[in-house]
Amino acid sequence: MYIPPSTLMMLTFSYLIFLLSMDWALAVDGAWYRPFVICISVIAVAAWAYRENNSDEL
Repeated sequence: MYIPPSTLMMLTFSYLIFLLSMDWALAVDGAWYRPFVICISVIAVAAWAYRENNSDEL
């Protein structure tokens, strides 16, 4: 089964961010928006990597 690199990268980073966000969510003095900023960054990087695919390959 072929997995596009952009999808694989997004899944990998999402898994890692999920693990880190558990620690951040339980921290009392942490910024509440930090996991959201990182997740949006992961989505942006995956979208940037996906833009190189031709529309015929979808």
